[in-house]
Amino acid sequence: MNTSQAMITEYFKRTAMDNPAPALRWGKGSVLSWSELYARASRLAQHLLHERDVQPGECIAIGMERGPEFMVAAYAVLLAGAVYFPLDAKTPVARMASMLVTARCRVAFCTEAQSATLLAAEPDLELILREQLSAIDETGQQRLHDRPLPELSAAGPAYLIFTSGSTGAPKGVLVSHGALINRLEWHQHHSGMQADEVILQRTALTFDVSLWELFLPALNGGSHYLLQPGLEAFPRGIVSVLASEKISIMHVVPSLLKPVLQELQEGESVLPALRQVYVSGESLSASLVGQFRQWFGDRCLLTNLYGPTEAAIDVTWYDCKEDGVVAIPIGQPLPSCELFIVDPETRALKGEHEIGEIAIGGICLAEGYYNRPDLTDKAFIVHPALQQRLYLTGDLGWYETGRGFFCQGRKDTQVKLRGLRIELGEIEHHLLNHAGISEAVACVVEDGDGEQWLVAAIAGDSPQDTQLLRQYLATLMPAYMLPARYWQTGKLPRNSSGKLDRKAVATALREHFFAEMAVSA
Repeated sequence: MNTSQAMITEYFKRTAMDNPAPALRWGKGSVLSWSELYARASRLAQHLLHERDVQPGECIAIGMERGPEFMVAAYAVLLAGAVYFPLDAKTPVARMASMLVTARCRVAFCTEAQSATLLAAEPDLELILREQLSAIDETGQQRLHDRPLPELSAAGPAYLIFTSGSTGAPKGVLVSHGALINRLEWHQHHSGMQADEVILQRTALTFDVSLWELFLPALNGGSHYLLQPGLEAFPRGIVSVLASEKISIMHVVPSLLKPVLQELQEGESVLPALRQVYVSGESLSASLVGQFRQWFGDRCLLTNLYGPTEAAIDVTWYDCKEDGVVAIPIGQPLPSCELFIVDPETRALKGEHEIGEIAIGGICLAEGYYNRPDLTDKAFIVHPALQQRLYLTGDLGWYETGRGFFCQGRKDTQVKLRGLRIELGEIEHHLLNHAGISEAVACVVEDGDGEQWLVAAIAGDSPQDTQLLRQYLATLMPAYMLPARYWQTGKLPRNSSGKLDRKAVATALREHFFAEMAVSA
């Protein structure tokens, strides 16, 4: 097989058919084999084709939590030639409705308990309940003639992931099979994962990092351990699973790696099976790398990854093998990916050590923002000098020969908090739509322990009940985008040109936040 043209479904079929080895592990000893996973996914794919008339390239939402049924549904969607669209059923109804309409979604998987929420968001949805999957599978086993499964192409769409949008509506990023498999093949080469190894699946399913956790084992025949929902940010629970399930490979954001290391040290857990930890989503500090290497030495490799949702999960990598490094780079581009540093205004190419905007090109690029050509045209451009398509990340950085690329913050109001991408403009948009609020600024501040908090400053004609304000925002945005604290004032500071002075507001928020912390302590 020419792996550069292999689709994830081809890898899945080759790995899974007649393979009794475990594909999925969960709970205490629960296992589903590769052969059974493939059989169930194939029968469910036939149901989508025969009973739901699913068409190639159609977006199918999967709103179930992490578990074996989710994995069966995910592979079934891909086998049917449809687009995998993970959906958090806890998403506020208005936001979910926007996503479903943008995706032109007709069919969705969910649990019976979640069905009312999904139908409130889109009454015409055809729901396939988790509780119905056993009956669907039994019917599939009795079917005599199956429709041939569609052949996929590298250019065809594989998955749809939504990100925060500055105008108040989330943006859907549509990524091709070629981009996904390029990313997975690099990861298999880098990790060298074997059939007897276990990868931890802990990333939220609506974030793109989960994709390589979910699908990498299809390339090597290893198994996933599906972390119990609710334990994703619980260091003690994570460490317990790493030890008991003999996890070999895992991903974690830097802000969670720190307490995980503390838990390891306090419990004196050795974790002999763990040999590869990947981090991404936040800046990785040299001090955290030092702590990691002090505990693990060379027996476990820490790798820093970087990439936006718009470029197939990750586009650069850096292995943290050295001690005493002052600044941790995001590293070198993955195969078939290219990075450039361009002037944020003119797009002129920058030289070595010159700071500019990170632009990405290559097979990794998404097709754009699904059904949003206006947003696509702003972020995805054809560079006049390079004469190739680039995605403008909004991240600032520079390049250094021998060490690769470095990332240094944003040129706009987008932030990453605990690995989650947040457009501060979206929070501000919803705050300004609330009665009585005339000015709003959201930002991230850091406390004395280095912990980051999402906070907001608001001004208006009358004081706001912050509990009611939080309830209002919770109907519009997911929980991770809700400010932890609010500072209410009569008027927010402005600069000499009359624009809101975001730096002054951030300074005031930081001071106000620390004052609140001192009082509450």
